[in-house]
Amino acid sequence: MSVSNNVVWRKSARCESGKCVELAWGGTATFIRDSKNPGQIVDIPAGAARLLIDFVRD
Repeated sequence: MSVSNNVVWRKSARCESGKCVELAWGGTATFIRDSKNPGQIVDIPAGAARLLIDFVRD
C-alpha cells in the first residue's frame, strides 16, 4: 500500500531523543516508520495497530 502525502505522522509526546517510532492512519491501514529513517514504512491493518498500541501501553 502506498502512503498518501497528506497523512499526518505522529510520535509520542515522550519522545525526546529523536529516535522515535511514528504512526500515521490511512483508512483501513496504519503506517509505522522510524523517525531516523522515514523512507522505510510498514503498513498493518488498523485493527492490528490498535491491538499493538493497547499491548504497548499496558
